[in-house]
Amino acid sequence: MRIRTTPFQKLALATAASTIVLFAVGGLVRGTGSGLGCSAWPECTPGKLFPSGAVHSLIEFSHRLLVLVTTVLVAATGSIAWRHHRSAARILWPALAALPLVIGQAVLGGIVVRTDLSPWWVTAHFALALAFVAGVVYLATNSFCVARPQDKGQPEGSDPAFARLALATTIATGALLLVGTYVRARGAGLAFTDWPLMNGRLVPVLGGVATPMFAHRVLAALVFPLVLWVAIRARTMPDRSKDLVVLSGLAFGLFAAQILAGAANVISRLKPWAVVTHVALSVLIWASLVALATVASRFSAVALEAGAPTAAREPDTAAAGGSAKDTITA
Repeated sequence: MRIRTTPFQKLALATAASTIVLFAVGGLVRGTGSGLGCSAWPECTPGKLFPSGAVHSLIEFSHRLLVLVTTVLVAATGSIAWRHHRSAARILWPALAALPLVIGQAVLGGIVVRTDLSPWWVTAHFALALAFVAGVVYLATNSFCVARPQDKGQPEGSDPAFARLALATTIATGALLLVGTYVRARGAGLAFTDWPLMNGRLVPVLGGVATPMFAHRVLAALVFPLVLWVAIRARTMPDRSKDLVVLSGLAFGLFAAQILAGAANVISRLKPWAVVTHVALSVLIWASLVALATVASRFSAVALEAGAPTAAREPDTAAAGGSAKDTITA
């Protein structure tokens, strides 16, 4: 059967994809040490808008150019949501919130440059980036998400307990990513030169850059079983949903690859390819978990609402994407 998508759905997807690529290029900036490739803001160098041709300046300028493209897409999404989808709260509010978030991201990027990559400002910049990515992924997911009832019983995947688990796992992963960003910003990536031990010990002597790196590894060890359990629960729940199985499996696979990339950072002594891979995987993990939590929440809401089968036939995303038959089941 041919799947049809509406222009708004395509725009929402393009906005989410552009944001994820922007995030990954930001990792390239950090991994190659190009954060000061453009020494001024908004121009690249004092008195010159465009880069000189040096590799670092080109990388940093490409990041700024992606910010501009993403901002245009966000503005277009917000405008269309305001004009055509004001009755769909799950579409309207994330679409409107995205614009101040991307503007704030650009402003914080300027502050990061002007403060010579202060660890706290770098972490704040990343925190806002996580919120921004979460918002556009939430929007794109909702534009496609339709919870359809079964002939008997509740729709597939409509387990409120699983939705809470997915949300908790997403929040814990966000905390892990923030600590990891602070570690990179502090230059603590090689606080321990071995892996998985830390200076040959499970619990190292703490102090200085060793403390945030230890916290990062402990958090990773705690969050990984959570992600694994989410994937197991998605596969074993009654009336399991294929969508939740796929998203949770994707998140688990990406997280496992992220652990290997973290090890590669240590073994390679922070080679750019390892650092960039680590950051790129982080945004993919975050996006997949946000999408998972969104879909699980939508499905569980059907089970909690009175008269769920009737309500599920006319979700507010149908207004965002045309008729229900034109909307991809998430």
